[in-house]
Amino acid sequence: MKLYEVKALAHETQSRIRQDLNAWNDFLEHASRVYRYRFMDQILIYAQRPDAVACATMNIWNSKMGCWIKKGNRGIALIDESNSRKLKYVWDVASVVPKMGGHLPRLWIVEYENYCKHTRVEEIMDFAKKINAKKIGIATCVGLLKESRILADILRRHGFEVYGVGCKAGTQKKTSVGIPECCEGVGVNMCNPILQAKLLNKAKTDL
Repeated sequence: MKLYEVKALAHETQSRIRQDLNAWNDFLEHASRVYRYRFMDQILIYAQRPDAVACATMNIWNSKMGCWIKKGNRGIALIDESNSRKLKYVWDVASVVPKMGGHLPRLWIVEYENYCKHTRVEEIMDFAKKINAKKIGIATCVGLLKESRILADILRRHGFEVYGVGCKAGTQKKTSVGIPECCEGVGVNMCNPILQAKLLNKAKTDL
């Protein structure tokens, strides 16, 4: 694809998901699988490969995962964040095959091993151990602080370090971003998931 085609695709996709609730819900489900990518990358991955679950560059697949790109599989075109006039490419896990000694991401192993046997909390701990995550971050709603504290206590009792951030972090007033005053009936401050994510990254959480 040409750069102008990729930019047009991004604009078209954003317009479509803004106008169609079903498309927006589909995108959110998709974005939860490629959450490590910035918003514009998520948009472009969704536009080209809505069923993608684990994307990486050819270098990461080859050198870190020990996988080859399957012959004939085209990469997903993204705009290079270091140079907006260039494209970069990633491939979904469905487009690769492990070579000798290589392995696929451990995305599905945890659920498969204990399907309908473990709770989601147990699955989180199992997954954390498989990827050697020691510090787990919890981005919580302030309305669920009691439940978050229970979760944090369970994680700590199993040897994990826990760092939590409430959704009202930064105390940004709703009216400051154009939200009508009538919406303050359930609180004057808006939720701030972006700041939650930044604080969890700053705290160097592994998961």
